[in-house]
Parts: sequence; structure tokens; C-alpha cells
Amino acid sequence: MASNYRDDPGYQATTATLPRVDWYHAKFMFRIFAAEALGVGIIIFILAVHSAGDELKSDLNGPIVTGAAFAVAVWTVGPVSGPQITPIISVARLLTRRINFVYFILGIMGQTFGAFMALLLGSRLVPGLSEKNNLVLQTPGPNVTDLQAFGIECVCSFILIVIFLSTLDEFRKPYCSQGQVSSFSIIVFFMLLVLSAVMIKTTGTGLHPSKSLAAALYNRSFEKLWVSSLI
Repeated sequence: MASNYRDDPGYQATTATLPRVDWYHAKFMFRIFAAEALGVGIIIFILAVHSAGDELKSDLNGPIVTGAAFAVAVWTVGPVSGPQITPIISVARLLTRRINFVYFILGIMGQTFGAFMALLLGSRLVPGLSEKNNLVLQTPGPNVTDLQAFGIECVCSFILIVIFLSTLDEFRKPYCSQGQVSSFSIIVFFMLLVLSAVMIKTTGTGLHPSKSLAAALYNRSFEKLWVSSLI
């Protein structure tokens, strides 16, 4: 690369390198923020609308909706931001040097912002949701202690990281790593389908601190959340 990147017509900003203080990198940073906000916003909006009750209650199973929402979000914003989608994947990408700490923080900020705005939008568009005080608020099930819920979330988050990193493993055969975004979106559907089915009765299916934080802020409830020990 040329000594001055502006003199290199082939230069492209990446999330693995520190951004420069100029308009080009500012636009790139906003693009990452917007992509993460959109991706998580898609997920949380779908989950919020799916929370409608009574006559508006969806006939579709919750874990199926969760898996499909994540898969669609990965497919949509994956080519732009990686994707990160959840803070635990952001951590994995940071530790493997696929993103630096600036885009790590920016991604989590985008995820939290997108989740909160999706909750606001969904609660205003569907009758009855604005009156709920536990919208998309996951809490441990009966007789499940906070420590047990936190442990389940940690183990399932570890499974999520392993599956994510295995998709990006550069030592795999080419046919295993081609189409990383499309293959990961399919894998994440089945992964979230299984994990959600297992976790929904125990922890309420977290796996997403940004979602938990946004829901806590929206509902103004910070008790019995597995993420509360991190706030």
C-alpha cells in the first residue's frame, strides 16, 4: 500500500484496522453501526411482534421464529459488518483479530440501539404491547437460580462461538468455508432453533446481552436478568 492511503486507488477500510480521522472512515464506521443496528433491529422487532397475545398471538413456534429472525439478519447484514449480530460474536471476532476494539465497541452500540428502537417501534404498532411491562424480557424459569441461568447462558454462548469460529476456520477445506455468510445463516437457524427450544423454559433464551440491556431499559426492569451482573 502506498505511504499515503489516499494515493492508493485500491485502498479499502476494514474492521480489522484502526480507522483514520477523515470523512471516508467516518462513513465506514457509520455503515458498520447502521448495519448492526439494522440486523439486531430486525431480530428484536420480529420477536416483539411475536410477543402479542390473545387474538393476535402467533401460531408459529417461538424457537422457529428466533432461529429464522437470526438467519435473516445474518444474511442481510453479514456482507457489511461480518456480521457481529450479538456481543458474544463481537468478542470472538475481536479475539481472533477480525475486528479491532473501535469496531467492537461500535458494533455493540449499534446492536443495543437497534434493539431498543425495534422495541419502541414494535410496541407502538401492535395493540397491547405498549401495556406489557415484560416485553422481550427474559427471566429465569421457576426454581432456576440466577447462577444456574447465568451458567446455561455461558455454555450456550460458548457453543455459539465455537460454531461461528468453525465457519470462519481458514484451515478447513475450501468447500467448507465458501459462502461463509450464506452457510452461517443456515447454520445459525438450526443452532438457534435448538438452543432456543432448550433454553426458553430455563433462562428465557438470552444469548444476547444487547437485547437483554435494551429490554431492561425499555421495561425499566433490571431484576432477575442474567446480564444484570454485568451492568
